[in-house]
Order: sequence, then structure tokens, then C-alpha cells
Amino acid sequence: MFKQIPLSSGCLYNNLKRILNSILNFKQIIMKKIIYGSGFIAAFFLSLGCMFKTQHWSGGPSLLLAGCFSLLIMALVLFFNSLQHYKVHNSGYNLRVFSGFISALFISSGFIFKIMAYPGASIMVTVGIAVLSFLFLPVLFYQLYRQATLSSPGSTL
Repeated sequence: MFKQIPLSSGCLYNNLKRILNSILNFKQIIMKKIIYGSGFIAAFFLSLGCMFKTQHWSGGPSLLLAGCFSLLIMALVLFFNSLQHYKVHNSGYNLRVFSGFISALFISSGFIFKIMAYPGASIMVTVGIAVLSFLFLPVLFYQLYRQATLSSPGSTL
């Protein structure tokens, strides 16, 4: 009636390996989707709030607050996730993560303080932008440069 197809051990092994990889990577895929989605939401609210605030439309401060809070929550989640795996990465990566978190923390909380007219907002934003400009961005671009030169064929560094 039905013809039974014999399975070779390699075919079964490859199928089991593919299924096991998809199960193990499911958590990472979901986490990446959540991170990218929350990053989009934060950027969307921040840019929309800036536009509303610039045009003097109602709702600008509320959108900016929503964007700053979502940026702050996203930075906290990413920072605590990176703390769990800090021993796996090198010191340059850990410095980049820490300085990125500090700059996001100071910039977003400084904007929240600025919108709510609390004292110290300008200092917080200035410190955040200084950490971003003088620590995070140079480390990021150096690491990208290093990665590009090491991965290109025939490069010596």
C-alpha cells in the first residue's frame, strides 16, 4: 500500500539538529523582536513628540514623555541583560554597553526633568550628551573600524 522510505542516519540527524536549533533559538528570536519593537516605539514617540512640540501642537510633551520613558525602560532592560553576560564579552564591549546605558539614562531622564520643569535638567542632558559624544561614540566607531579591518582580506593591524 504505502512504500516505506528508509531514512539514513545523516538525514535524521540533520532534521533533529534543525528542530533543536529552532527550539533553542526561539527565545533569542522573541527577545530580538521585543528589543527592535520597543526601539521602534521609543524612536517613533520621540520623533513624533519633537514634531508636535516644534509645531506647537497639543500633545507634544505627552509624546516626548512616552518616548523618554520607553527609551529609559529599554535601556534598563538591555543593561541588566548585558550584566548577566559581561564575563563573556571583552572590556571594550562592556565599556560601550555601560557608557551607552549611562548616556541614555542621563539624556532621557534629563528630557523628562526638562518637560516637567524640574531643576537640574540641563546638567543631566549635558552629562548624557558628553558621555555619548566623548565615550560611547568613539568606542563604538573604533570597534566597528577594528571589525572591518580584521574581516577584510589582506589587512594587517
